[in-house]
Amino acid sequence: MKITEIPLCQLIPASWNANQMDEPMLARLQESITHYGIVENLVVRKIADDTFEVISATRGLMPQRSQI
Repeated sequence: MKITEIPLCQLIPASWNANQMDEPMLARLQESITHYGIVENLVVRKIADDTFEVISATRGLMPQRSQI
């Protein structure tokens, strides 16, 4: 395992991820992340030179992507 900082613009959610959120749920999650931070690490795999697919903890990525 390797811990690395990766810019949000290089992360994409897995196409097979079944997690769907409506706007109110996304807003609540964003508020929680703003208050507490992301408490679960994202697990990713490299799929191109500068692109990584999020394979675990995608819900933590979704509100952050809406900020960029």
